[in-house]
Amino acid sequence: MTPVSDQDPSGPGPAGRRPQALAARGLALELPALWRLSWPVACSHVGIVLLGTVEALAVGHLGGDALAALTLGETYAFLWLVVAFGVLMAVEPVVAQAWGAGQWHACGRALQRGLVLAVVFTPPLSAAWWTTGPALRLLGEPPALAEAAAGYVRGLMPGLLPVLVFQALRQFLQGTGAMRPVMWVVCAANLVNALLQWALVFGHLGAPALGLGGAALATSLDRGFLCVALALVAVRQRAWRSAWPGWTRDVLARGPMARLLALGTPIGLQYGVEVWGISAMTFLMGWIGPAAVAGHGVALKYASLSFMVPLGVSVAAAVRVGQSVGRRDAPGMRRAGWTAMAAGAAFMAAVAVVFLAWPRPLCQLFSGEPGVVLVAAALLPIAGLFQVFDGLQAVGFGVLRGTGDTRVPFAINVLGYYAVGLPVGCWLGFGLGMGPTGLWYGLLLALALVAGLILARVAFRLRGPVAPLSTD
Repeated sequence: MTPVSDQDPSGPGPAGRRPQALAARGLALELPALWRLSWPVACSHVGIVLLGTVEALAVGHLGGDALAALTLGETYAFLWLVVAFGVLMAVEPVVAQAWGAGQWHACGRALQRGLVLAVVFTPPLSAAWWTTGPALRLLGEPPALAEAAAGYVRGLMPGLLPVLVFQALRQFLQGTGAMRPVMWVVCAANLVNALLQWALVFGHLGAPALGLGGAALATSLDRGFLCVALALVAVRQRAWRSAWPGWTRDVLARGPMARLLALGTPIGLQYGVEVWGISAMTFLMGWIGPAAVAGHGVALKYASLSFMVPLGVSVAAAVRVGQSVGRRDAPGMRRAGWTAMAAGAAFMAAVAVVFLAWPRPLCQLFSGEPGVVLVAAALLPIAGLFQVFDGLQAVGFGVLRGTGDTRVPFAINVLGYYAVGLPVGCWLGFGLGMGPTGLWYGLLLALALVAGLILARVAFRLRGPVAPLSTD
């Protein structure tokens, strides 16, 4: 496999060629290349969200309290997991830039170091997950809900190492431009997950009806499938055979591992800050009641599902920009970055129309309880309002990640969510008595601010050449 060619069509050409024609030619080349990378990534991200969506649909038939416990447990588990996921995302820009520069073994070394980090992260994350019950009670959640959520998280633990290994493998393949293997594995995992949820939650195919615990067990088993299947597919890829250098002591060399962590830690904290901010709103919903938590969870599922498409464009943008940086192709880097930003915003504008037009029918697919539907249907139009901002900031983070810029986006997220979003949301939700909608208006304001600042940072980074990352 070779990286997608991105020679700058707006470079030297016949005298007198109009700049508008050159720009149009560049866009005509960039959009198909972005599409070829984006659609399988978007499909795989949508597929990953569908894994949780199918789980929520199954648990929703057990009642509002079970769905609220799932939402709390899933939220608490992910607020730890997302940091490890973010750190492992550093594998992608390192691989992309090395692949663009033709440094094949540097790609393999990045993957090996990612796999080492996956093993290292597992014990501390497991320990953090054991604190679910006490932590939720400390946050003021009802004791019964906290205990049910803790039982659910304990059921997720067998799938922790497999999902971290899957993340490292995915970042390596995406960095080389091999997007479709991940998509096909995730599609297969959705079929396995649906069967497991049906059997273990409700008691079919000879399995006992385990309810919420069955949902957690099904998710753990499916994560094992994801890991094994992607590993088997990866070793058959030409990218793997070209890049895998064999295990040596160099994998644990302090300098390269420190540089990978220095790149990945801000990414992990950046995503952590965003998820922690949204998680804080979930926990605040628990102060209002189970219906508020469940309704918030339903609206969040739809927002997360739509978010997966610009997130897929974000990954494609990181790869396109990163490979251009590796080739020292500044015009190609700029073209890839701005094309991706426009594509992400356009898709989310279309989603906003759907959320604003049909909130109640969409929410009724998840729950038949009037209280849950009432809350979710009030929140979904707010999600529609922040879709474009969400798309811009998601793709912008990918563009910046492709250039190796990870620290400033982290600071922007801290400012948006903690200096503005949460304080304003709490003031509106509790101070002015607006309840769940007030909390979500705070989220809307945070996303608008983050999107504006990220847009400014992208403009600054893309205006000149960017030095490639040190890969070893």
